Amino acid sequence: MSSPPKDELVVGLDAGGTYTSLCARTRAESDDVHLRGPAANVQRHGVEHTATVIASLISQAQAQRPLATLRSVYAGVAGAGRTDIREALISRLRTGLVDFPECHIDVAHDGIIALEGALDGGSGLLVIAGTGSAICARTLDGTAVVAGGWGAIIGDEGSGHAIGRGGLSAIAHALDGGPATLLTELLSSRYQLSSRRRVLAYIYDQDQPLHQLAPLVIQAAEQEDQVAMGILDVQCEALARRASWLLNRNSAIAPRYTICGGLSHAPHFVGVLRGHISTIWSEAVWQPPVHSALEGAIRLALKNLSDSGAG
Repeated sequence: MSSPPKDELVVGLDAGGTYTSLCARTRAESDDVHLRGPAANVQRHGVEHTATVIASLISQAQAQRPLATLRSVYAGVAGAGRTDIREALISRLRTGLVDFPECHIDVAHDGIIALEGALDGGSGLLVIAGTGSAICARTLDGTAVVAGGWGAIIGDEGSGHAIGRGGLSAIAHALDGGPATLLTELLSSRYQLSSRRRVLAYIYDQDQPLHQLAPLVIQAAEQEDQVAMGILDVQCEALARRASWLLNRNSAIAPRYTICGGLSHAPHFVGVLRGHISTIWSEAVWQPPVHSALEGAIRLALKNLSDSGAG
């Protein structure tokens, strides 16, 4: 199930809070088409923007493979946890892809494509820690289950947003006379956040994305800054706790887990998170992701094409 039938095009997309990636595959061509577009978190940007970004990338991919017929699209979209949102996106995409009425279009939460790719379609647990966060798992009978993914307002523990917010809060506390922290120096040097006025302007006037501060919090924790270490510990513990809730209500999950998302590339963060997961699931074995979320999307697009009887 690695390639579609000849002259048929399948497309997988990973639409996230930082950017949107596309992979398009045909059997006739030896190389996939890879494209990147703007961020498309549907809860932040809305259905219209998200669908426009996805449809535009698909059109660009189709233009690069003009002899192939678009037959299957699978989009993993950040924030698409609700059925009504997924249905609205599918409806909007059908309008944008009106020239391909037989194309199978499917939209899912981006955790589903990450799960498919990271565990190669098998059972286990996936911790997503990027701009946002979520816990996904596949049970031994193949059922996909999700915890978290509630967004930055009421969730996203252990995410780049939450860690960045914690770092900014620590600077505010220090300016108020609270515990001194290396974060003051690091964030002041990078973002000039050295005064109350600048911190307030950064948050409320400039409306900067807080996840971009997370690498500096991790850097300070690596240098044993107690405040930064505390931020990471609290966030990773909260993310592991959410994983324990999912495990408590779904016991038939293979004892293995992996971590993906932007923060999975930060060894110090991964080490802290793995330590907390080991306390709640001691028998589980950690492994690196087998494939990317984007490859997971392509595999699901191919599966839908196969299930439909095409080819």
